[in-house]
Amino acid sequence: MPFHRLAALWLAGVGLCVMAGVLSGRVELARLFVNAVPASFNAGLLGLVAAVALWSGPRVPSRRLAWCAALLMLLPVLVMAEQLGGIDLGIDMPALHRALQPASSHPGRLAPNSCLGFLFAGLALWLQHRPGVRWRGLLVSCSVYGTLAVGLSALTGYVLDLEAMYKLLSFNSMSAAVMAMLVVLGAALWSSLLAGDAADAVAERPEDRITRTAVGVLGIVAVVSGVAGFALMQRAYKMTVAEGLETAARGHAGAFAHSLKQEMEIAESVSRQLALQRSLAQLAVKPTDALAFDDLRELAASVLGQDFSALRVQNGRGEALLEAGSARLREAPVALPLGDGHSTLLWDDGLVLHSELPVERNGARVGGLVLERRLGVLTGLLYDLQHHDDSTDALLCARIEDDAVCLPSRFYEAGRHIAMYRQDGQPYLPISKALLGMTGTDSVKDLRDVPVQAGYAPLRGLNLGLVVKTDSGELFSYIRSRLHLLTGLLAALVLVGAWLLRSHVLPLAQRLARSERRLQMVSDNLPALVFHVDADLRYQFANARYLPMAGLDPKAMIGERMQDVLGADAFGVIAEHIAAALRGERVRYERHGPWLGGEHHHLVEYVPERRPDGSVAGVYGMVMDITERHQAQAQLAASEARLRTITDNVPALITYVDTDLRFQFCNPVFEAWTGIPVAAAMGRRMQDVLPPKVMALRQRQIERALRGETVQFETVAVLGQGPRHFQVNYLPHRDEQGRVIGVYSLTNDVSAQKELERKLQTLARVDALTGLANRRQFEERFSEAMSRCRRSGRPMALMFMDIDKFKGINDTLGHAGGDEVLKTFGQRLLASVRKTDTVARLAGDEFVVILEGLNTVDEPHFLARKILAAIAAEQQVLGHSLSVTTSIGISFYEGDDSTEGALMALADKALYEAKSAGRGTYRCAPRSAVVAGRG
Repeated sequence: MPFHRLAALWLAGVGLCVMAGVLSGRVELARLFVNAVPASFNAGLLGLVAAVALWSGPRVPSRRLAWCAALLMLLPVLVMAEQLGGIDLGIDMPALHRALQPASSHPGRLAPNSCLGFLFAGLALWLQHRPGVRWRGLLVSCSVYGTLAVGLSALTGYVLDLEAMYKLLSFNSMSAAVMAMLVVLGAALWSSLLAGDAADAVAERPEDRITRTAVGVLGIVAVVSGVAGFALMQRAYKMTVAEGLETAARGHAGAFAHSLKQEMEIAESVSRQLALQRSLAQLAVKPTDALAFDDLRELAASVLGQDFSALRVQNGRGEALLEAGSARLREAPVALPLGDGHSTLLWDDGLVLHSELPVERNGARVGGLVLERRLGVLTGLLYDLQHHDDSTDALLCARIEDDAVCLPSRFYEAGRHIAMYRQDGQPYLPISKALLGMTGTDSVKDLRDVPVQAGYAPLRGLNLGLVVKTDSGELFSYIRSRLHLLTGLLAALVLVGAWLLRSHVLPLAQRLARSERRLQMVSDNLPALVFHVDADLRYQFANARYLPMAGLDPKAMIGERMQDVLGADAFGVIAEHIAAALRGERVRYERHGPWLGGEHHHLVEYVPERRPDGSVAGVYGMVMDITERHQAQAQLAASEARLRTITDNVPALITYVDTDLRFQFCNPVFEAWTGIPVAAAMGRRMQDVLPPKVMALRQRQIERALRGETVQFETVAVLGQGPRHFQVNYLPHRDEQGRVIGVYSLTNDVSAQKELERKLQTLARVDALTGLANRRQFEERFSEAMSRCRRSGRPMALMFMDIDKFKGINDTLGHAGGDEVLKTFGQRLLASVRKTDTVARLAGDEFVVILEGLNTVDEPHFLARKILAAIAAEQQVLGHSLSVTTSIGISFYEGDDSTEGALMALADKALYEAKSAGRGTYRCAPRSAVVAGRG
C-alpha cells in the first residue's frame, strides 16, 4: 500500500478518535499521549479532511481534493481571524471543550501554530489545481516544508519539554495529537509532491539525486541523534536537579523539625519546674497563699527572661492566676497544630511557638501553663530559604482536616488553604505528599499556573510539611540555552556532511564519465576555488566560483599563465607551494592575510597530476574560504577563557589529575590554600607535590575514583589560619569507551558549617546566661553520679538553692540587673565548690550542685556555710551596692534504690524549710528521709 494511503488511514483514525473523545467527554481519547493536552473537535475534523485528501493521491487533481484543500485553509483562517480580531464566530464550540480544557481562556480554539501548519498543507494541495501559478514549484516546496517544520518543531519541543516551541501565544498549546498529525501529513505530502514520483524527477541527474538523498538521510540522522542526545542530557540534568531539591527539602525539614522540637522541649521544661508545681499545689489547697503568688511572679519574671514573649498560669480549673509579657495571647492569622496536643505554630509577622501545657505534681494535675516564644532564628531561616534566588519559594504547612494550611511565603498570603487531594483521590500538590509523610520531588504547575520543580519532605512528628520549589524556566535555563548550540552544531554537521558527500560523490561520477560538463557543474557549486594548471602553469580549468570569490572571469582564465592572471604579488604568495606540487608533493596549508583584494583565511590544497610514468603533468588545486570557521574557533577560545575565569574565581579548590596522578589543572585556590605554586604542581605526580601525610589520607580515596567511583569525604587540614574542615569530591573522567582517564577534584571549605554545628551542640547543654550546665546536662550528670555512687559506695549529696527575694531585685534593677546578679551568683557558686562537683542552673534563679565522692556526710554542711558566705559578700550591680542571700536545701544519697526525682523532691523540701526559717540559711533532709523518699 502506498505511503500516502497509510498516512490517510492513520490520520482518519486519529481524527475520529479525537472527535469521539470530545463528543463523549472522554479526555483520554482526545489526548493521544498520556498527560498531553487534549485536542479540539476542529483538530480532529481537519485530520479527517486531510485523510480524505490523501486517500486518492494528492497529485491527482479532483473536485474532492479542491474542497478538502479549501476547508484545510478556510477553518484555520477563520480561527486566526477570531484571535486577531477579538471576535467569536461560534466555530470553537466551547461548551463541548470546557470540561476537557478547563484552564484555557478559549476552550476548543485551535492553537495559532496548529492553524499555520494546516494552512500550509491546504495551500500545497490547492496549488495542484493551479498549474499556471508563477513559482508554483517553489510555493509547493515551501508549503510542504512549512507543514513539516511546524509539526516537527512542536513535537521536538514536546519531547524536550520546551513549551515555547509548541505554545506561541498565552492560550491553547498545540496538542500532541495535532503535532503527530502535522508530521504525518507533511511526510505524506513530501513523499507524494516532492520525492521520487514527482513529474520532473526523470530529468534529474543521478549525481544530484544521490547527493540530495544522502544529505536528507544525513540531516534526519543528525537531527534525530541530536534530539535524542539532548533529551538524555536534559533527563540526566533533571534527575540531578531533582536529587538536589529532594536533599535540600529533606535537610531543611530535618533542621526545622529539630529546632522546633528543641523549642517545644524548652517550653515543657518550664512546666516541669518544681517551684511552679509547688506553688500551684499550694494554691490548690489555699487559693490566697501570698507566698505562692510571690513565687509565681518570680517564676514569670524568670521565664520572660528566657526570651518567652507571653505567659499565663492557670489553676486546675483552667482559671487564669497570672498573666505576664506581651498581649500576644490571642487569636493569630495562622495557627498550625504541631501534633502533640500542646503546641501550635503561629504566624504574627514571624514564627511564634504557642504552648498550652499541663502542670502536674506527683502524677496529679495542679494547673496549666500557656507560653509563647518568638522564633526569630527559624523565621530568618525560612525567609532565607524562600528568597534563595529570584524564583525560589518555600512552603511550610500543616494538615488541618483535608486541607493543607500554610504560613505566608514569597508568592502566597498567610493562611492559604490548599486541598490535600484531587478528585481522583490522589495527592493534589507536593505539599500534600509531604504532609502524608512522603519525601521526593515533582515537576508540576503550582497555584500560579507556573511550571516548577519542587522538593518536599515531612517534618516528622510535627504534623508539618515543607516544600522547596524553583521555577522550571529559571532552573533549566542553562541547559535549554545549550539547545541553540546544539542546533548550530547539527546544522554544521549537515553542512559538513553535505560538503564531504558532494566533494567525494561528484568527483567519482566525474572520473567515470570524463565529462567536462559534469566537472564544471560540480566545481561551480563547491564553496571553493577549484582549478587545474599544466606543467607550464597555464589554466586548463577554473570553476565559476572565481567570479564571486576573486572577481576573475573563469572563462577568460583558460590558457593563461597563473602569474599573468593573479598578478606578481598574489602569485608570489603561493609560488613556493605551487613549486612543491610540481615536484610531486601534495601540499595542504592554511593562508591568512590579504589576497586578491580582500582579507581572507583560506585552506589550500594542491595535488599533483601524474602521468602513467609517474612524472608530474600538472596541478589540481582547491582553495576554501574558512574565515567563518576560524571566527567560530575564536569564539570557542573566548568561551574557554570565560570558563577559566569562572574556575579561577570560585571559592573552591579545583584540580584534575590523569591516571598517573599527574596534575593537569589547578585553579588559583590550590596555591592560596596549599602555598604550592600552580606552576610547580603542573605535570608532577600528587605524591611528589603534596605532603606525605596529606597523600596518605587521600591515597585510598583517589584509587576508588580511578576505579570509577564518585567519592566524597571530609578531612581536616592545618593551614595558615589553623585547622580547617574540608569536603572533598572526586569525580572520575571517562572517555568515549567509558574508561577512566582522569579524576576531577572539587574541595570546599566547610569550616563555618562545622563550627556552627559545634556551637549548636554546646548551646543545647550550657546555660546561655551563666555558662553553667543547663537542665539537660544536669540530668545527664545527676544520673551518672548516682550510678558511680552505687558502684563506689561513697556517699553523695544534692544541693538545691535559689536567690532570696530575686523578684524584688528584678523589680528594682530591671532584668539587666537581675541577669548580672544571676551571673555573679553562678561565678561565686562555681568558685566555692570542687572542680569535680557539678554546678547547674535549672531555670530562673534555681541552681543545683552535685557533690560526689564525699568522705563524710558532714562535708555538705561546711560547703553550704562556705556558699552562704560567698554569696552574701557585697557586689556591685549597675552602680548599686547589693547584698544577696540564698537558701539551700540538701539531700543525701548512699547507693540505695532512690530515684533522681526522689532526691530532688527531698532537696526541694529542705529548701522550703530553709526559706521558712528566714532565708539566708540551709537545711538538710534527714538521712533517714532518704529511705522514706525511695521510689
